[in-house]
Amino acid sequence: MTIHKLTLTLSLALLVANLSACAKPISEPSSEQATQRQTVREGFYELNELDLSKVGRAKQIALDDVGYLMVINDKGELWQVPHPKRPAKLAEGVSPIVTPIVTPVVKFDKIAFADKDGHFTLIQNGQTYRSSIRLSPHSAMLMLPFATIAVQAHDDGTASLVRLEVVGDSVQVVARFSPVLPDARPVQINFTGDNSEGHIAVLSHPDSTTYRHGVLGDDIEAGQVQFLERHSLTPLAKPLAVKGSVFEANTFEILPHGKGNRLVTTLAGGGHGASTVIIDNVNDQLQLIAQSTPLPSHRWQSPFVFDGKLYAVQMPHLVGRLVEYTQVGDKLNEKVLGEGYSNHAIGAFDTNLVAGRDGLFALIPHTGYRQMSMMTPDGLIALNDTLPTPIVRTVSNDTFDYLLLADGRVWEGSLLK
Repeated sequence: MTIHKLTLTLSLALLVANLSACAKPISEPSSEQATQRQTVREGFYELNELDLSKVGRAKQIALDDVGYLMVINDKGELWQVPHPKRPAKLAEGVSPIVTPIVTPVVKFDKIAFADKDGHFTLIQNGQTYRSSIRLSPHSAMLMLPFATIAVQAHDDGTASLVRLEVVGDSVQVVARFSPVLPDARPVQINFTGDNSEGHIAVLSHPDSTTYRHGVLGDDIEAGQVQFLERHSLTPLAKPLAVKGSVFEANTFEILPHGKGNRLVTTLAGGGHGASTVIIDNVNDQLQLIAQSTPLPSHRWQSPFVFDGKLYAVQMPHLVGRLVEYTQVGDKLNEKVLGEGYSNHAIGAFDTNLVAGRDGLFALIPHTGYRQMSMMTPDGLIALNDTLPTPIVRTVSNDTFDYLLLADGRVWEGSLLK
């Protein structure tokens, strides 16, 4: 395998006088934006193609809880890649080879994944537990210290959120909530503290009639937002529903707020396209506390959080307008930062391709997903280099960013010291 290397000569000082030497802005910055580009730190960013010759072409990537890269390859094998010269094969017969249906989760010395038939499988304490629990395609799992939260597919086309535990010699469903989106990607959130002590937010009550769009891979959206106790999966708050509208998403972003957190997702319907909304738990009732101006009907946006601030790419398949949202009362006011960005490919179930690290930078793909811009707390500039094929998934830890490309190659990005 030929290994490529790109050294992105990007000064993180973001001095306006040096912009032309290291990057070209996508759109001309305003004078206000230019004055914000102050010195942050000096450094450079390097992007290398990983040598996966011992692993094979990647079909899916994830990170374990110590920051090692996990790869499902084109042979249906699960590999851990702490270093390209020392990859370790952890399992075979993992997920369908053509399209892995569920991203593996590695945490608390446990590994959860779908086998080649789509059934939940767990490796714990050196023992492999196989089950007949069929995972719902394109959903996601959460690993807890003593359980796994997953989305189970049923023969009638419905899906349930389930808590799975090892009981005796087998994995069993010990709690269930129905119905949820078939591609639901639950998150753990604490509205008043540390998210590691939080409970489960999930999009529920599938709706295929109120607002049919299909931008996220199907025409099924969510009618409700649920906040569930992580052990029993019983509601901890009255769910949120908006008459005549649906939540056009399959997951949430988490926005820090004071000593707690809030949920961010998208709402569409009632003759309007998508708006970004912030949701809080107020007196055990989920409430929509702030909303952006909706886009025109059948126009979508993908929100993301960076450095404690809320952003979105509006119409990522058409215009790619990058905006920063600021809450004023119950309104989200927007500031346009530029156009030509896209953190979501039309029809994809992964809704946010932004990678990076809070406090340092976020990498935002451009339209076409082969180029990127780097956002720091003090500015935004475009990187000149072009990747060989489009980005289809990104993951980041405290040191590296990993980009899975459409051809199965993985590129690793890091700051040079």
